[in-house]
Amino acid sequence: MENVLSKECRLAAKLIFVSAFITFISFLLDDQISKSDVAFSVLLFALALNVGTGFLVLKNVSWIKYVLLIITFLYFVGIFLNPTALFRGASPILLIIDLFSIVLQIYILILLFKTSK
Repeated sequence: MENVLSKECRLAAKLIFVSAFITFISFLLDDQISKSDVAFSVLLFALALNVGTGFLVLKNVSWIKYVLLIITFLYFVGIFLNPTALFRGASPILLIIDLFSIVLQIYILILLFKTSK
C-alpha cells in the first residue's frame, strides 16, 4: 500500500527547507552574533533540525507536525518573555527576515494541520 503525500505536505516540506536557508542567511548577516565555534555549532544544530523536519514531513511521519507545533510554541513563549531578542541590534533587514520566518512558520503549521482528502 503506497502512502501518498498530499500537496500541502509537499509544500510544507519545501517551505521548511526554505526556512533552513533563511536561518543560514540570517546567521551570516547578523553581526551581533560572534562567529565562534559555539555559535556555529548552534547554527548547524538548527539547520539539522530544520532539514530533518523537512525530510520527516516528506516521509509522511504523522507526529512531526506536533513536534513542530511544540517548537513553534516555545519560540513564541521566548519572544513573549524577551521581545527585544526579535530586534537583535535594530538591523532592519534582520527584523524583516525574522518577521518573515515567523509568518512562514505559522503557514507551515497551517499546511501540516490542514486535512487533504
